[in-house]
Amino acid sequence: MMSDEGDSDLLTDGEDDLEGLLPNEPRVKNSHYLEETVSEYSDAVFFEHYRISRGVVNDISRRYGNIPASHQVLIYLWYIGHQTASFRDVAVRFDISLSSVNRIICRVTLFLSNLSPQIIEWPTEDEKRTIEGHFRESGFPNIIRAIDGCHIKVNKPENDPDSYINRKGNNLEGKCGRYYLLADSGYPLRRNMLTPYKDRGNLTRRQQNYNIKLAKNRYKIEHCFGMLKQKFRQLYHVKLRNIRLIVHLIRAACVLHNISLDDFNVAEEIVANLEALVPAE
Repeated sequence: MMSDEGDSDLLTDGEDDLEGLLPNEPRVKNSHYLEETVSEYSDAVFFEHYRISRGVVNDISRRYGNIPASHQVLIYLWYIGHQTASFRDVAVRFDISLSSVNRIICRVTLFLSNLSPQIIEWPTEDEKRTIEGHFRESGFPNIIRAIDGCHIKVNKPENDPDSYINRKGNNLEGKCGRYYLLADSGYPLRRNMLTPYKDRGNLTRRQQNYNIKLAKNRYKIEHCFGMLKQKFRQLYHVKLRNIRLIVHLIRAACVLHNISLDDFNVAEEIVANLEALVPAE
């Protein structure tokens, strides 16, 4: 299993995120839940519970390589896919100890996060041309991406509050080449990044039309964030207290999102039902 240098201590730091239980508090067991219950789920029910298909789970388990990898992946998916799931809930549902839940969440988070260079990649030249064609059809030629920020609620830390300030900025010229990105007014206008005109009531008709077209083309990134949070609902409010583990958890969710998009049937179902998605649990 891969891990970032310096991140192995998260496996012990994560103990701060264990929920306190009285030593002798009885725990209702849910024995053989994975073997006898989950194994009988239809594909539709499986996707409803774990947010991604069995095929994607098998792919991640193959990459993970530990035994029983599939069980650890499913435990992790249950946790990250349910907004109200606590470590205690996961421990009871899967009949494992709180310390085991902590280790699984930390280890699978780090494993998935470290897959990001392979899974979250800048488009190739061929992919850029294909993407540019779609934007061109919508009235915005030479565009290859829309970008935006996504706010994820975390518990306010007592120390180092600067770590939680939102900042937007990247060195994009080398990656974009002759193409451009679309962004909202929260980003600065740059050589390879197009933003809307500031509307102070004096825009020309041409500038207004430009802003309208930009907004219509940029909404796709907002839908992507909506899909991400609806699938992995812990992102509505990450309650972990270790800031580095939180960063890895968010990156891990993005990796899962990209991997699951390779399952075209699942992706099409998500897109088709995007507008009808219910609020977070």
